[in-house]
Amino acid sequence: MVMYYDRALFDRYGVAYPQPEWTWDDFVQTDQAMYDPAAGIYGYAPDFELNDLLAVIYQNGGTIFDDLINPTRTTFDAPKTIEAVDWYARLMYEHQVIPTPQQARAAYGVGGYVQLGLEHGRLGMWTGMFSERGRWFRKSDWTIKWGMAPLPKGVRSATPGTVSGYAIAANAGHPDACWAWVSFLTRQMPQNGIPARRSLLASQELEDKLGKEIATTARISAEHIVFMSPNMYEMYDALRLYQQAIESVVDGRATAQEALTWAQQESKYK
Repeated sequence: MVMYYDRALFDRYGVAYPQPEWTWDDFVQTDQAMYDPAAGIYGYAPDFELNDLLAVIYQNGGTIFDDLINPTRTTFDAPKTIEAVDWYARLMYEHQVIPTPQQARAAYGVGGYVQLGLEHGRLGMWTGMFSERGRWFRKSDWTIKWGMAPLPKGVRSATPGTVSGYAIAANAGHPDACWAWVSFLTRQMPQNGIPARRSLLASQELEDKLGKEIATTARISAEHIVFMSPNMYEMYDALRLYQQAIESVVDGRATAQEALTWAQQESKYK
């Protein structure tokens, strides 16, 4: 996950572009400089599925599971988790930093806030995956001049991410040849993602291919990636409780304390 931004809107409001080592305080100041509800313009719109809040939680030292690789229980009501969600909600309802869902719908419509906001040049920043880079799900191209930065830093750095890899079938007739091929592939620059090999990540080839800003974002993000294990999805009902709790906070129907305490009480993995 990275932070994208619309260079034209930043230029219009005379706002400096996000820098590689920026913080959430920097994010708030940048966002407020483009907060203009009367014109339907916002410096940032939340991820429609609120995946961005997961980054805020983990950057604040919070958690939603006891272990992301081998989860056994939920930790929705951890103090640092509640603190992070409360801070996020206050950005909407008290500090005029990001739009509430109601404001986002009024400004951009009932579809995907980000895509509609960008199409009309009225959205400054949004989170997305590194692999997107100018295309919506590899379909339509973005029509704006965009930039990229790592996620802002909190108490600690944490960047939600996913991983793609190669596999060799257990019954492969020539496993050594398969391994030689896979080893070769891992030494090639990936088409869309961040390279896993440090030699590729640090190479001039990466900058030549992507440009300095994107290469810098890749290098910083790679150092702080938080992987979500597929094992988490075996606890899907717990994830649904988390999502329901977050939605109730963002919609203004409950406080972070109320919603996350409820979710933890309802979880069968506590």
